Amino acid sequence: MPSIIFDPIMQGLAQALTLHQRRHEVLASNLANVETPRYRARELDFAATLRDAFEARGTATRRRPGRR
Repeated sequence: MPSIIFDPIMQGLAQALTLHQRRHEVLASNLANVETPRYRARELDFAATLRDAFEARGTATRRRPGRR
């Protein structure tokens, strides 16, 4: 029986790891091409991309009770 709480959390953690890997690939590419003429460094906004991924899955973080 799937868990209502842990399944979305595990999916979110898997997505976070994937995004971390993509960000590291972008950074490695930037370093590898640091001396390439006219190369433009790329950037991956990790926080915004992760937030978008959670919202797309319908598992956006919700406020905790009692917090404003």
